[in-house]
Amino acid sequence: MTFGAHNLACKLIPLACAFSGAAAATPEWTEFAISADSTLFATHVVPDRQQRIREARVASALNLALDSGLFQLDTAYTLQSRVDRNMVEARNGVSEQLRARLHSQALDQMLGVQLGVNADGLRVAGGDSYRSRLAPVLSASIDGLARIDLGYEYRLEKPAENAVESTYSGYSVQLEGSLPWARDLSWSGRYSNADIFDDGSAFTRNVESYTLVSTYRFSESLELQLSAAVQENQKVLEAVTESSQQERYGTSLAWSPSPLLSLGLRLNALEQSLDDSRELFGGGELTFSPQPSWELSFSYGLQPAQEEAAWMLRTRYDFGG
Repeated sequence: MTFGAHNLACKLIPLACAFSGAAAATPEWTEFAISADSTLFATHVVPDRQQRIREARVASALNLALDSGLFQLDTAYTLQSRVDRNMVEARNGVSEQLRARLHSQALDQMLGVQLGVNADGLRVAGGDSYRSRLAPVLSASIDGLARIDLGYEYRLEKPAENAVESTYSGYSVQLEGSLPWARDLSWSGRYSNADIFDDGSAFTRNVESYTLVSTYRFSESLELQLSAAVQENQKVLEAVTESSQQERYGTSLAWSPSPLLSLGLRLNALEQSLDDSRELFGGGELTFSPQPSWELSFSYGLQPAQEEAAWMLRTRYDFGG
């Protein structure tokens, strides 16, 4: 037996034993945890301060984590309602979202990689819009210096009542790590390529993006992050190709003066070649965690390409399990 075959056998034999043991016994969920979120989100028009609330959203979420010993399943259910400035429920204002992630710590340890499958679905009352997504991800460590993530995503969505159904299919490669001589400086780079086809349309859209993020930690409580992203869009119709490019630059500062309190500030710049526009926007978030089981956060920010500002109040409580 060659060294490679012996190596493979050493991994497959315990893997087969694990599967046979799992098949022989009746699976029982041995652990569970429940937590809940509630969110209030509102926007208002910047020039008209008198008309403060343009739209408000109230959301509640229920998270459930299950562990069978061989497989782990994390799920989250969110119910959201939108109301207008008169506190009247908007048309098709109720939406439901279900997210799930399936993985196996036992298989990850045997194979030396991490494999997970993410899935989620969103449905708006009345069936006017929906989204379904399936995204498996394979992760591995490179000599303890970097981590590589290989992902694929398939998405089927209809974003609005008068929009057409579109199919998204793409892959991504992400590499992240830190320098051996500068552990306080970490970095990550991501490349993605996807094709989007709109139902009833004669052309195909291709979206290619590059993202680079670097983070420097000055201390345990203070860190600075810089980011740059380039997105190239193409519309292909037979032999005709229409191209556009979008560039985004950002900086953010995170400060945690105590375990109970954290503050985050961000500033972003957006440039688009399609209309030769340049925009500057930003925001911030304040989080208060009096106990490990619950937290309260308030965030505020300006919306790009719109004369709007938005604020969000969010609470989270972990019931344990």
